[in-house]
Amino acid sequence: MKSPLFKTAVMAMLTAVVVVVASAFYPWPEPVVESDLVGKPLFESYVASTVRTIKIVEFDRDRESIRSIVLERSGEQWTIPAMQKFVATNPTQVSFATKALNELTVLEEVTSERQAFLDYGVVDPSDYDGTTNRTALGTKLILEDRKGREIASLIVGLSRKSDQSQDRKSHFVRIPGQPTVYLVDFDERVLSTDFTRWVDPNLFALSGAIPGLITIEDYRIDPSPANGNIKPTRRYRSELVFRDGRISMTAFEVPDASGNYQEMEPSPELASQVQVVGNQIGNIRFPDVQRKPATIAKALKKPLQSTDAAVFKPLEQVGFVNTGFKNGTHQFDAINGEVSVGTADGVVTTLYIGDVAKNAVSDTLRVSLHVMICSGVDESLLPEIAKPADAQDKEYLRKVQQRNEILKSAKIRASELNQRHASWFYLVPENVIEVLRPEVDVSMAKPKVSEAEKKSDADKSDADKPDADKPDADSSEVGADK
Repeated sequence: MKSPLFKTAVMAMLTAVVVVVASAFYPWPEPVVESDLVGKPLFESYVASTVRTIKIVEFDRDRESIRSIVLERSGEQWTIPAMQKFVATNPTQVSFATKALNELTVLEEVTSERQAFLDYGVVDPSDYDGTTNRTALGTKLILEDRKGREIASLIVGLSRKSDQSQDRKSHFVRIPGQPTVYLVDFDERVLSTDFTRWVDPNLFALSGAIPGLITIEDYRIDPSPANGNIKPTRRYRSELVFRDGRISMTAFEVPDASGNYQEMEPSPELASQVQVVGNQIGNIRFPDVQRKPATIAKALKKPLQSTDAAVFKPLEQVGFVNTGFKNGTHQFDAINGEVSVGTADGVVTTLYIGDVAKNAVSDTLRVSLHVMICSGVDESLLPEIAKPADAQDKEYLRKVQQRNEILKSAKIRASELNQRHASWFYLVPENVIEVLRPEVDVSMAKPKVSEAEKKSDADKSDADKPDADKPDADSSEVGADK
């Protein structure tokens, strides 16, 4: 028979085992630990130039699927593989992204409870299949080095409500694979998967040059003429100039019965409609691009008058007809008209508006049109230097040399623009085209009356007046003597 002391010892041991087991399975709250990261960078410092790949992943609630964008560095350029390696021409956006996770200071450590991921919107977007609350899905930014190794990554969630009015808001964030939710200041503009945010909409490259002359040619070409005649049907031609920071119309022409342009006097309403092009000319948003055939791109990069016109024949399928060579570049008629910009140095850049893009962006109902761009140099935009009697006059020679240097620089700039645009069709939304090349009611324009005709009409009006209404010559002379 066992002693009472032995029984007591056994019961104590059993009780201890039960307590240990119960403790292991009881849902004790996680201990609150003061983070040593508060006030310090969330990631170790890295050199932005070591970033070679940028990946942004988010859940698109409209399409109920993942939406992402990947950029890769190739030499000194950043390209977008999914867009046929189109160059990301917005360096500011790229710079923001490469530096976004460097010295990201922790403001607070919020929680380490996984259930709170839903409350702070830091669920990994890749887990969207297993998440019923889609608003809890964050946006993930991943930066990788040359060898595809991760430099840093972050899931950015909701912003703190008190910071809604700020540009750089405080956001709840989490490092993928880790449980802790932090609060940091983060510029959410970095996280765009929208292609248009990564490319420069200034297709005319006007940032360093004020446009001197904008020419709008509104015409149409029948894409399948019965008789093979592809001559454009012209609607109007308008010239606009920038003066003292304002745009104004200097010419408006419509074709007469013979098809020749006739200068007209536009109504104020018509002039106002056309002048809005100045608001769009430096900001042409395009949601997609297409590559031109390599033979065409090569011919447009280095324009030569000797190029066989047959090279450009495939362009007719998307609405562009080669019409010759002028100002050092190839000329075209486009199925939906054209807009050109001439700058003070003589560079003329023409945007040709082609046919509807059949494979335009499909996530909206908007229609996009093919656009192609060519640049040349029109020497007539730079006034000729009047030749003095003494052809060796130093001031004359200096001005001639200065003009030649301007033209030389202009040809280099035109070449750079052709290098940039030659390979691409830009798919520009129809609503943007309607601003660039307004469809106006030309009946609001009347035939322009010359100053001589105006004077003649005034004289006739005076002649038709009754004698009582005519000025009295004697009284005029008396008034003049007073």
